[in-house]
Amino acid sequence: MAANDIVLLRENASARFVNQAVPPVSSALDANGSPTIVAGTDAETLIYSTTLTADRVVTCSNTGAWKGARFRIVRTDTAAQTLTVKDNSAVTLKVIPNSTAAFVDVVNNGTDWKLSGYGTL
Repeated sequence: MAANDIVLLRENASARFVNQAVPPVSSALDANGSPTIVAGTDAETLIYSTTLTADRVVTCSNTGAWKGARFRIVRTDTAAQTLTVKDNSAVTLKVIPNSTAAFVDVVNNGTDWKLSGYGTL
């Protein structure tokens, strides 16, 4: 970690605070992929801003996740594909239907990811 890096103080499983480099605020997702996203590594807001080329799945990993970790997954295109957001156990949290621009908010409860919000754009 460099001297001018921004860090996040968060409580780990042992109730100790740890320094963690802060990822960017938002990041574009590849419309040709179905990523697994990791709290503390990937940006908190992830945006599919180009046309989805097939149905896609975003999986929220528990690796490095902490209670209160959040993601917002945004789809801005209206192509005829779906975007599914799943938790670490492959349970579907929300499906953004085809031809719909929308966002999905998820939060980690200390065990897994839960849907905390959804809306259309």
